[in-house]
Amino acid sequence: QLLQASLPLHKHPYEAFFLLGQIYSNQNALEKAVKAYEDSIFHNSEYFRPLNKLSSLYYQMKEYKKAYDMSFLLAQKFPTPPDKIPDLIRLSIINQRYEDINNYLKIFKEFREPDKSTQISLSAGLAVLGKYFFQHNDHVKGEEALRGAFEFSNGKYEILSNLLVTSEEFNKLPLLNELFESVDLDQWNETV
Repeated sequence: QLLQASLPLHKHPYEAFFLLGQIYSNQNALEKAVKAYEDSIFHNSEYFRPLNKLSSLYYQMKEYKKAYDMSFLLAQKFPTPPDKIPDLIRLSIINQRYEDINNYLKIFKEFREPDKSTQISLSAGLAVLGKYFFQHNDHVKGEEALRGAFEFSNGKYEILSNLLVTSEEFNKLPLLNELFESVDLDQWNETV
């Protein structure tokens, strides 16, 4: 109540709205939390904390389009943390924004010590992206995506199986054969 009473005291109470959103979120009053975070952003669209919380909240509420839009806005304004990449890939796939996966590949390649689970998520996303490109007759980009998926798969069976199905469907088995011939299987991490 004190926090709500303080809102009119400042011309742009973005921090107060953010804190109110935190309180509502902790009380599991998600709709009120969303409204408070949105109000915070209305007063300061550059404030990272409500943007980030709102993105996570939309994802939690399964409002994937809104979660995608908020995540996209965040990525334009702030560096993408490595632990967010798997969620961003999932959101891109759910929202059929497959080409965004290439952007995450660029971000991933900048990491000094990439996380294995992020690598696997990226590989799975690239496999989906490759199929998308083949379905739209862009075979050059499709092959590039499959190469990336293979490279980052770390030998994970589910991804390799997906690559095999896609390669069969689009007559790309020679590419897959080439990829298998070029890899040192001992380099793949067996713990994945």
